[in-house]
Amino acid sequence: MTLNLQSWMRAVWTSLIAPAEVAAQMLALRYPRHVLWTGLALVAILNVLPYSVVQMIAPVPIVFDQQVITLTPFAYAVIMSAFLVLVVLTLTHLGRLMGGTGTLDGALMMIIWFQAINLTLKLIQLGLLFIAPGVAALFGTMILGATIWVLLNFVNVLHGFAHLGKAIVLIIGAFLGAMLGTGIVMTFLGVVPPLGEMT
Repeated sequence: MTLNLQSWMRAVWTSLIAPAEVAAQMLALRYPRHVLWTGLALVAILNVLPYSVVQMIAPVPIVFDQQVITLTPFAYAVIMSAFLVLVVLTLTHLGRLMGGTGTLDGALMMIIWFQAINLTLKLIQLGLLFIAPGVAALFGTMILGATIWVLLNFVNVLHGFAHLGKAIVLIIGAFLGAMLGTGIVMTFLGVVPPLGEMT
């Protein structure tokens, strides 16, 4: 199949309306693990694009413990990469502890495609921001719900859970663990001060 904008958008749309079926198809693909890690790094870097554009238009600093933090694109890319790696690892191992059957390669594939979908929708929202800010805000609310639904189904299929309840618990646990680990990475980068230096 020739990859163009139309086929790409069709694949994204199919993922939104039939996420379980798409997840099963993605898991059937077999790529070497180094290719999957490269893909994860690529989507992490590409996620910097909408962030950088928004920061140029209307900088949105991060407030951490009453301190204002502004991330450079490089720092954001490093933090995003660390977060995605930790999400993949926690989804894999925590999911197996919960009785799932997912593999590391499968988790990589799911997160790569999920991030590709998410990035596509963010770019559409960014385009709408220049045309109709109100519509962009509404679109942002819609895609938040859509992407949560997609991720739930992806994780559910990845681990072969019988219902979405386990997938919800796993995603919450994985994201909390990843956020904790990312906070440690941010401390090493000097983005936030160590706990002992906070006042």
